[in-house]
Amino acid sequence: MTVVQKSALVKFSAQQMFDLVNNIEAYPQFLPWCSGSRILKREDDIVEAELLISKGGFKKSFSTRNRIDRGGRITVSLLNGPFSYLEGVWNFMPLREDASKISLDLEFEMSGMLANLAFGAVFNQICNTMVSSFTSRAKQVYG
Repeated sequence: MTVVQKSALVKFSAQQMFDLVNNIEAYPQFLPWCSGSRILKREDDIVEAELLISKGGFKKSFSTRNRIDRGGRITVSLLNGPFSYLEGVWNFMPLREDASKISLDLEFEMSGMLANLAFGAVFNQICNTMVSSFTSRAKQVYG
């Protein structure tokens, strides 16, 4: 099982950062590894979405069920993809009106040895850059 824990203190509100992470349709605009995204289902506090990852010659798609807590948390669970396990939590903690702490805690395991060899390192690299990618996006969007 691979565990990724990343956090950052940012000069943007928790709500601004939450909105960026929750805007799945925009991911291909700023995440270099994401070549496609689509919402499969949206109702109340649940969003099911599919992402297409293209990096280093690899192309894989996976889908997740995201539980949206407008109080500052997004919980991610695997629906389908090259994983036997994928669970994660984004947390958005306000520090001031214009500052927050964001964190991503993610655990995943590929579905087999071949998937792990082919895609495990790529996905691990992607996970380790997620927080910094959203921080960079916040600077572009919010200045």
